[in-house]
Amino acid sequence: MEAEHVAGTSDLRRWRWDVGLRLLGNVSKSGQPGSLMAGGPGLTHRAGTKTEVSLSRREGVKTERTGEAVQFVHDLHITMDVHPYARAGHYSKVLPDWMPKPGPRPVDEVWTTSFSLAGAVRSTVPAEDTVPPHPEPEKILDRAEGSLADLERANDQAVLPDDAVLVVRPFAAPELHHALDTIVSGGDGRPGLRPRAEHQVRAAGSTTALRANLPTLLSDRGYMIKVNGDAVSSVRIKADLVDRQLLRVLDKPVEQELRTDHEVKITADRRGEVNVAASVDLRAVSVDHVRSRPTIPLADITTPVLPWTVKDSATISSTDKTQGADGGDRRYLVKVHPVWEVTPGYRSKRARRPGASH
Repeated sequence: MEAEHVAGTSDLRRWRWDVGLRLLGNVSKSGQPGSLMAGGPGLTHRAGTKTEVSLSRREGVKTERTGEAVQFVHDLHITMDVHPYARAGHYSKVLPDWMPKPGPRPVDEVWTTSFSLAGAVRSTVPAEDTVPPHPEPEKILDRAEGSLADLERANDQAVLPDDAVLVVRPFAAPELHHALDTIVSGGDGRPGLRPRAEHQVRAAGSTTALRANLPTLLSDRGYMIKVNGDAVSSVRIKADLVDRQLLRVLDKPVEQELRTDHEVKITADRRGEVNVAASVDLRAVSVDHVRSRPTIPLADITTPVLPWTVKDSATISSTDKTQGADGGDRRYLVKVHPVWEVTPGYRSKRARRPGASH
């Protein structure tokens, strides 16, 4: 199991300068329209520098498991939300309803459909993780009930140490998904999300993403999902473990590896050209003691003669690998019951907030 956290910044700077030499020629006769001709060489130079700094931190956990495995075949059930792809055109709105309209017709409201694909997914799991046809009551070696958050506040310290190695197995969270669906769909005075923001919330709030962020879920600040460009600005998810059961003590230890990648990339782009420019215009008859008369441009041409481009890039990177904390020679299989708290943040203060706890 591996989790990755990536952060980075980027800075772009550009500048340009132009130098030219122009020769002017004025063709005119008294009492008649005239013309101004200009031409000459020029030099243009453009340069830019882009600096990118990135930091990637990977936390990997590896453990050995030996024994029989079982393979399952699953049906894939798909539920799809279909959103309007367009609105009626300007002229279509003017036409009466009884008149046929060419082209595809957009739907007016979001609608949901579902279908199934038989035998589309296969999974392989250890036999010890399966449920036998006639399961025996699960043996509980030890049990602790009550809120883990309340216990930490009472002791004024974290129950789980910072260097604890946690491996979370796949789990289902129907109540959590229902709470996210309520936020995404809106209603009852609350705005709904557009498809892109909806996908962002569902992807970041999936159990796959939450498995790698259990310490953050249990903290006071919670797991924060930032939403860009929509009515909902953020969604905070917190978890509290109210029932903890020790099921097994496993002998094979967990190996943890921490990897940090630093990278600085600088890209320089320099471009320029030597060009020849020429322009011609037509001028009205000059009148004494009067400011410049109107002019009509006839041609204005700039032709590159000698263009050039130079690109340079340099990358500095480093990788640090360290072994995680020694988890001892034992692992503990613990079954927990989570209570989820989902709190949305809205950009508009007038949006009606739902209850925070789910």
